[in-house]
Amino acid sequence: MKYKFFFIAAAIVALSGCSSKAVNFNNKIANIESSLRPDAQNAQSNMDDYYKNQEWDKMAKAAKKIESELTDKISELKDLDAPDMEGASAFKKAEVNYLTEMKKMFTCYRKIGEADNDQDRQTEVENYKQITQDVSDAQQEVKRAQSTFAKANDMKIKDQDNNTDDDKTTKKKKSGDE
Repeated sequence: MKYKFFFIAAAIVALSGCSSKAVNFNNKIANIESSLRPDAQNAQSNMDDYYKNQEWDKMAKAAKKIESELTDKISELKDLDAPDMEGASAFKKAEVNYLTEMKKMFTCYRKIGEADNDQDRQTEVENYKQITQDVSDAQQEVKRAQSTFAKANDMKIKDQDNNTDDDKTTKKKKSGDE
């Protein structure tokens, strides 16, 4: 049942020639996602224990809370206007899809907790296996879309784990930029 929960939209380092509009857009998406981090990671870490201990009510309650938070964040993202910049719409769409897949995962947890019997619970566990693959695929798409957006708009992604520049996204060097 264990799924490692990653938040993937990262902050951007503004480089010369980079639009503040692009940085602000990226950081709004990253902030929306990161605002979920404490509650979602806490709930995620508890799910395995709830499952092992058959604490179905606790599982359902915790999952329902995160489902609600994800619904709010998905709406917030959908309402966010993407600037007319290369890759902005694709980045936003990828992030909406990622949070939607995350919501499906927590919906599955809730259904496991609310199942009336072991057979129904097992059906949801089987669904969970596919959902985790869908979440993983959506994570990769956000990374690709953000990288494309960053490159197209002369930005560099900061690694969120240790606050260093990520080598995957590089600025096109201009003369004198060293």
